[in-house]
Amino acid sequence: MKDLEKYINDELVTSLETKKGFVEKNLNNIVKVAELMVKATKNGGKVLYFGNGGSAADAQHLAAEHVNKLRVERSALAAMALTTDTSIITSVANDIGLMRYSPDKFKRWDKRTISLSVFRQVVTPRTLFAH
Repeated sequence: MKDLEKYINDELVTSLETKKGFVEKNLNNIVKVAELMVKATKNGGKVLYFGNGGSAADAQHLAAEHVNKLRVERSALAAMALTTDTSIITSVANDIGLMRYSPDKFKRWDKRTISLSVFRQVVTPRTLFAH
């Protein structure tokens, strides 16, 4: 039981330290992205999230926070997670291949729309292509 407690404690402490370090290094960038998101939605644009695996679930969660409210009572904001449209994902995979599937294609819907990748670990060639 002590091994399990130590493992759980170590994982949680590592997670907290990682998040704290990320915020310390990236707070200015986080604020800039938030400002871009506000500007996009105020000007009639959308925020499109995408991710892979568990990050796809994070993308869905973030989009839901836009459509619903986070902590402030407000109107819904235009946002969606691209990972939820299985018809588009599977048709693109079948017709042109997933290496050519880029959420940036959705930016073409509207110049005011921004896309944000949600990845927690490494930047893959697929992510670099999407940007």
